[in-house]
Amino acid sequence: MAKSTAQTDFVREWQLSAIGRRLLREGREFAKVRRIVVAARKVSAQRGLSGARMDQIARSAGVNKALSYYYFRSKEELHRFALETMIAQVCVAMDSPEVLAMPPTERACALVNTTFDFGMRNPAYPRLVLRGMMSDRRRLHWMVVSYHRPLHLRVAETIREGIALGQFRPVDPDQMVFTIFGMIQHYFATGPLASEICKRNIWLPRNVAERRAAVLDFIRHGLFVPDPISH
Repeated sequence: MAKSTAQTDFVREWQLSAIGRRLLREGREFAKVRRIVVAARKVSAQRGLSGARMDQIARSAGVNKALSYYYFRSKEELHRFALETMIAQVCVAMDSPEVLAMPPTERACALVNTTFDFGMRNPAYPRLVLRGMMSDRRRLHWMVVSYHRPLHLRVAETIREGIALGQFRPVDPDQMVFTIFGMIQHYFATGPLASEICKRNIWLPRNVAERRAAVLDFIRHGLFVPDPISH
């Protein structure tokens, strides 16, 4: 049952990507593609896109190099698919009818919770993006145009809406978006360092829950207009 659920979740992620939809149409073998993608995320997080080689990825996945090229036309396509199936999860969640129907205050909290859930499911994502940006940011231009910029603009618009309704303080929307994402992504991106500083494993669910609660508390006090009834 667990394997079936994992396969369903992974195939659902494929459907968020044009590359994934092509793999589904071509009937590619799920288990082997999944191993290659998981290995690509691991190796690229360690070495960056430039340093990650297809033979290393194939060896980590337990398949031969030729099979990797059979499923993916290039290393760049594999890297894009590995990233796209992760970041698309956040964008789809934030565009859901349930979230869009929420008032700005609840939508802001939904963003925080969605991003924390994403970070727990995809611990390699911050390092993948940081390594890519440090090597050659042009490699990730497609992700900025297709995902990061639209997501940033949607969240900034939520903040503007909250300000107009008197629910949020008159903050700079763009700066607040950077602050919200930064407070969460920095936690996950610096996991090993933060664990050493705090002398505890920051990835443990109870520790992530504490960080989530702290960020939500900061948002409520730094962004929300205080409820006069409670003061």
